[in-house]
Parts: sequence; C-alpha cells; structure tokens
Amino acid sequence: MEELVLVLDFGSQYSQLIARRVREAGVYCELIPGTTPWETIRARAPRALILSGGPASVYGDGAPLADPAVLTAGIPVLGICYGMQLLAHQLGGRVAGAGKREYGPASVRVDEPSRLFKDLPSTLSVWMSHGDSILEAPAGFRRLAESDNSLIAAMADDAGRFGIAFHPEVIHTPQGREIIRNFLYEVAACRGSWKVDNGLLRRDERRRVEDVMQRHLRIDLKTVDASDQFLGALQGVIDPEEKRRRIGATFITVFEREAGTLRNVDFLAQGTLYPDVIESTSHDTVNAHRIKTHHNVGGLPADLRFQLVEPLRYLFKDEVRAIGSALGLPDDMVQRQPFPGPGLAVRIIGEVTRDRLETLRAADWIVIDEIKAAGLYRSLWQAFAILTPLQSVGVMGDYRTYGNVVAVRAVQSEDGMTADWARLPYEVLAKISSRVVNEVPGVNRVVYDISSKPPSTIEWE
Repeated sequence: MEELVLVLDFGSQYSQLIARRVREAGVYCELIPGTTPWETIRARAPRALILSGGPASVYGDGAPLADPAVLTAGIPVLGICYGMQLLAHQLGGRVAGAGKREYGPASVRVDEPSRLFKDLPSTLSVWMSHGDSILEAPAGFRRLAESDNSLIAAMADDAGRFGIAFHPEVIHTPQGREIIRNFLYEVAACRGSWKVDNGLLRRDERRRVEDVMQRHLRIDLKTVDASDQFLGALQGVIDPEEKRRRIGATFITVFEREAGTLRNVDFLAQGTLYPDVIESTSHDTVNAHRIKTHHNVGGLPADLRFQLVEPLRYLFKDEVRAIGSALGLPDDMVQRQPFPGPGLAVRIIGEVTRDRLETLRAADWIVIDEIKAAGLYRSLWQAFAILTPLQSVGVMGDYRTYGNVVAVRAVQSEDGMTADWARLPYEVLAKISSRVVNEVPGVNRVVYDISSKPPSTIEWE
C-alpha cells in the first residue's frame, strides 16, 4: 500500500466515519487505538495521522493520551474535537471546561487563510460536540478560526499540525469533506491511490474479487467499469423484473464487446446456483411457479453467442462453500454472504440512480460492519440494507428533516430455500440505526424487516 493514513481512536462514536471519509477521498485509511506506541505506528509509515474525538476530558484522571513521540514525529496531524484538545494539552497549551457546552450546529469564522480551509468560505456551518475548550494554544500555534463559544475553534503550526473543535466527518458539517480532502492533499500531499467501485456492487466488492482471482487463483483477470452503461439502461425503470432483464441484457452486451477485443473467447462462465434456477423457472419441479427472474437465468438473451458454462447450477450455497473450502480458497471469500447478480439495483426499491446507490452502499456497509463487530456475521445467511422509496419526517438538532427510510434485513437459513428473520440483539440494531441516520446523508429513519421466507423472499425485489 503506497499511501496510508491512520486514525487514532480515542473513543468517538464518529471514529469509523472519519476513516470512511478518508477512503472516500481516495486515500487508504485504518483505525487504530489512540494509545498505540509510536514505534508501532512508525513501522506502518503513515502519510498522516488523524486524532479522533472522544468522551473524556484531556485533563481528567485516566484520560487516554497519545504517545508523545506521535505528536512530534514530523508528519502531518489533524486533531478533531478531543483530538485537538489532546494536541494542545500534550504540547503545552491550556484546556479547561467550557462555560457553555457546544453541542449541535454552530458557525465558525475563519480568521486566517490556511491550507486546511483552502477554497472554502470565511464562515462555515459545522457540528460541535464538546464540553471543554482551549484557552491557550501551544507555543508555535496560531488561531485559524473561532466560534461564539470557542475562542480557538481551529489552530495550526508550521509543522503541519492542525486542530479543529468541530466534526468535519459528519454530514451536519456541509464542507467537512472538503476540509478532510484539504488535509489529505494540501497538507499531507497524498496522491489518492485508493479507489472504490462505482457500479452496482457493494463497497470494495471489485477489489476483493480482483484480489482473490489474481493473488490466490493466479488468473489473468480483466475488469471493466461499465457503471455508466448499466445506470443508463436502468434510467426510469422501477419494475423489478424489467430491472433484471435490462441488467442481464447489458451484461451480455458489455461481455461481447470486451470479448471482441480478445482472442478465442468462446465461453461464458456464471455462478448460477440451484435456488436461482428454482426461483426463475417452472420446469424443474412439476407445479412450481416462477418467483422472480435472475439476470443469469431468465435474463440472458436467446441469441447468446457464447457457450454457457454453469458448473454450480445444481448446487446449493452451503454445498458451494464446502467445495470452496476443499479447493483451499480464502476463508473470508468462501464464507461471504450471498449477493444477488443484479447487485444493489434490486435492493433499491424504485429507480436506480448514482446518488441512491451511494446512499444504499453507505448504509449497507454500516449494517455489515456492526454485525461483524458483534460477532454475528457467520451465524447469518444474509444481512443487508434496502433503500425504500419512502420518506419520513424527522428532527435533527433543532431542524426538521424529510429523509429516506432504510430497511434492514437479516435472515438465518441453511440453503436459501427457506429462511427465518434473525433475532438480532437490540443493542446491535440500535447501533446500526444510530450510525445510519447520523452517517448516511439523507436518511432519517431505519426499520427492521421481520418477515420469513416463505411467504416473503429474502430479497425485496
């Protein structure tokens, strides 16, 4: 990995969101404990460090502090909220309890131009969440901004160390992404080598598949970003069957086009499973009715010029996993939960657009992240988010919102033919809900699907 930014986590509920924002800006990022020794950090050779917020007071007993060498190592540092107070406290400044706690929306006035606020207005709407404030900056630091209740709302020195008293990672700081990008590119001189697929896949799906194919199976893999073509084909389409048909047809069009640039391409290999066949056709059982078209079963054109190869066509998912394990495939790939061929397009109820895909992708990432953190991933057949066409009234701070409704689906099954809704712990559901409404722009409500299969299918479309 050429570029790495590390987020030192001091307990903020937004720490993971910081890492996500850095990755969204095109730079690889990881989260590590805030007290990690400098020698461990130095071995990773990070391009920059970000100090997260946290619930403690830096002057309190037992407050988590950074290894002093971290702050004087000569690499760019951005302290956020508690991270800024820690920077000031450990470098000789003065931090104390604020006369008035700042929580919620606030306005920050930029006093001095800097790389951190490049191309941004002099007054910024931000999200505050702190009960302490910096009364005196450390030697060598200068004030960059102030707010009504914070004399020093942002500070910096000439060594590339910055501190801000607000949260740029949350959606309630509208220019927050730009501030993070400025830190990465203007201060830390990052180049942006981290890319995320922007088609109909889950976050990092393409990278993971490429890694398995190339590194583990040593297959000379050619990948194609055809997201614009697929989104164009889906424009204005709301019927789920039509979505699947168009995705299947577009898939073949792209495959034929790319195969034409290569020699001797005669076969089309697909990972069709038996449940796909059963749900898509009626001739495998005497009285079965089609439930839905799968893009790789009923969605392929009749004049397909390739010879179709489907080695898994009559196997269930658990049987495929057993084969994968026997072949020595990576365990995390073998145990990955099923994902529909049409991708996130059938988890968006209604029209599929690039913005709606980004909303769902972000929500889905949180669902899986929290389920993995709770140690429940292996116990579930599938877990995912659905972006509904509904909107609801909500309140954020003192403001009325009218946002999207996201549904969460988690089921347990052995073969995918029948499934029962998972009784996830309330604590896990609460974390998922809190993170989705706080971290995903435009979403203000989360609901949980408690339907089993049958009568419902696992996927909504």
